[in-house]
Amino acid sequence: MNRTSNALSRRDGTDTLIQLEHISKTYQSDHAVPHQALQDISLEIGRGEFVGIVGNSGSGKSTLMRILSCEERPTAGVYRFEGISLQDSTPQALSRLRRRKIAVIPQQYRLLRRCSAWENVAAPLNSGSFSPSDRRRRALRALRQVGLRDCADRLPGELSGGQQQRVAIARAMVCHPAMILADEPTGALDIESREAIFQLFQQIHAAGATVLLITHDLSLAARTQRLVRIHRGHICEDRCLDNIA
Repeated sequence: MNRTSNALSRRDGTDTLIQLEHISKTYQSDHAVPHQALQDISLEIGRGEFVGIVGNSGSGKSTLMRILSCEERPTAGVYRFEGISLQDSTPQALSRLRRRKIAVIPQQYRLLRRCSAWENVAAPLNSGSFSPSDRRRRALRALRQVGLRDCADRLPGELSGGQQQRVAIARAMVCHPAMILADEPTGALDIESREAIFQLFQQIHAAGATVLLITHDLSLAARTQRLVRIHRGHICEDRCLDNIA
């Protein structure tokens, strides 16, 4: 096992954003032996880090992502976000945390097919808190950041795969979350689009966001600041890389 200090956050002067302490996740079934997807995972990530989380299919990285995004609870262990334990949080509290602090960029984009690009981006903005004009203004600003301002009124079906992924990224950015989780964000893209999307994540990180890139592509993860490798539910490697922040 190759482990270096998890405390990149302490070395570069930033504070800790998430802490996982002895996290395990077991899926029960009435007709099969219980499956332990994660086993005794301990992980600390500092605010402002750019982390690549890699693993083969079935390694447990997707389960880890769902726990980090508060979509699932661990079977055992403690998850702290910004120093606060989420162990006893209600579903309503976890939902609020997801809306305000955590953004997930799913592999399949999950765009609303009958809504324009800007309407998709504005979807996380609570209509009770933002006026229609403010929602559109914020969405257009996010689309401009990903280079799609001119495509604001197009439907997803009128956009390429790379453009749809950019819309999904803009949607994640519009609420200025503390952490962005990207699930295989370049898996379905060609080489040129994949590189453009990765550069966009580099820009998002440079602007101060904490970015976790969940991927099976080791070459992509190796270009982040820190590499965490998952194998059969365990962290088998955790090391800082020499890439410039």
